[in-house]
Amino acid sequence: MTRLQKAWRTAAKELELDIVVPYKLKTEKFSLTAEVLLKNFGADEGLLIVSDYKIIEPYRDQIIKLGYGFATMEEPERDWPFDDEEKEAFVEMLNEWGWSGDPDEEPEWLA
Repeated sequence: MTRLQKAWRTAAKELELDIVVPYKLKTEKFSLTAEVLLKNFGADEGLLIVSDYKIIEPYRDQIIKLGYGFATMEEPERDWPFDDEEKEAFVEMLNEWGWSGDPDEEPEWLA
C-alpha cells in the first residue's frame, strides 16, 4: 500500500468517507487502476485519485463521460499522523471538490 493510500485510509476513518483502495476502472475500451476512488465527492461516480496524471491522461474524456472526476495528488514523502492541521486540510480539499452523494447523507463537517 502506498503512502497516498494510507493517508486516504486514515482520512476515511477520521471523516467517515467511503473509499475504495485501489480502484480498477474497466471498460470495453480501456482499463486503469487509481490509487483511490473517493465516493460521493467531485462527480456522480466519485473521484479517482492518482499520483501520476499519465494514468488518467489518455482516458480523460472517457472518464468524465462515465461520470467520474479525477485528481492528482503527490505521494507523501513520509507517513504522517492525522492531526488537527491535516484534518483541516482534508476538509478544505473535500469542500472544494464538493459533495455529489445523497443530499441526506452529506457530512455535517462540510461547509
